[in-house]
Amino acid sequence: DFTISYKNNINVGIAKITITGMGNYTGSLILEFEILPIDVPIKPPSEMKIPSNATTLSDISLPTGWQWEDSNLFVDNLMSATAIYVGENKDNYKRTTMVITLQKEEFVNPTPDNPNNNLKQSRSDNIQTIIISVIIGVAFILTFSLLVAKIRKKKKNNLTH
Repeated sequence: DFTISYKNNINVGIAKITITGMGNYTGSLILEFEILPIDVPIKPPSEMKIPSNATTLSDISLPTGWQWEDSNLFVDNLMSATAIYVGENKDNYKRTTMVITLQKEEFVNPTPDNPNNNLKQSRSDNIQTIIISVIIGVAFILTFSLLVAKIRKKKKNNLTH
């Protein structure tokens, strides 16, 4: 028979396992292993929108355990800011500091679907709208061109007969 005991096997660092013989078995064996830090399980996104009513970083929420390095920084013209993980067991994690890219949110004009002007429109929404508008425009031009060509052909046939 034998017993097994552990030491320092919870946090980052060197841990030990001791196996000790009992009864007819004597002696002990000590094994060391390293516990490495892991990534923080919940991180803020690498890019965040700044709400239009935010004046300082403290007005922008981060996930539990995270805080802004300087929450009093004004967000006007701020392109990025540093967030720091301060949560429980922070020493057991790596990458506990993140630089987050910031972009001011834009509001769309009030519409019947958005009377309170509270639906935000992202840059990708704008690009998608432009692409759809271009496709519709091209389709209209092609349809109009085909119609004109058909009318011209019909007139030409009427003149030759």
